[in-house]
Formats: sequence, structure tokens, C-alpha cells
Amino acid sequence: MTAAHSLEASVRDTAGTGPARAVRRDGKVPGVVYGGEAGTVSISIERRALGRCLSVPGMMAKTIALTVDGKTETVRLQDVQRHPVTEEALHVDFLRLG
Repeated sequence: MTAAHSLEASVRDTAGTGPARAVRRDGKVPGVVYGGEAGTVSISIERRALGRCLSVPGMMAKTIALTVDGKTETVRLQDVQRHPVTEEALHVDFLRLG
């Protein structure tokens, strides 16, 4: 299965509200990758790159090649939490495929 889009992400060592707010202050969006045989991984993605990806119509149904610290996985966008006024992405969930 060929991924329709690609994103770069980095691993976050800490989880929770405070560290997620710090990630957002740095211009990134916190997220999580789960599913498959590998464990759950907390990640952060550049806000602009994610915004370009989310602006594509039908993105929830397309596959994404997500590169996390040099390792590429095929994922699908599972959920996006948005700010109620600005509609910026606050948190994203990715589901591993295969």
C-alpha cells in the first residue's frame, strides 16, 4: 500500500497536559501513534506541515507515511482535536496499518 502523504515527527519523552502545552508553545502539535504490535508512541509534529496535510480533502481516509526519528510507518489519521474558535489542531491520533 503506497502512502498518499508523508509527515515527519519526533518522539516526546513526557506525556500530560503541561508537556503538551510546552510542545504547542514551540510551534508543534502533540500526538500519539498506536495500534499494531508496537507500543504506543507520543510524538510531536510541526504545526505547518500538519496543517497542510489536514487541508487535503478526505485526509481521514488516506494513508500517511509517518517518519518518527528515522523510522517510517504507514498510518491513518484516526482523530484530530481542534481548538473551538481557531480550529487549529491541538492533538492528533494516528493508527498504525499493517
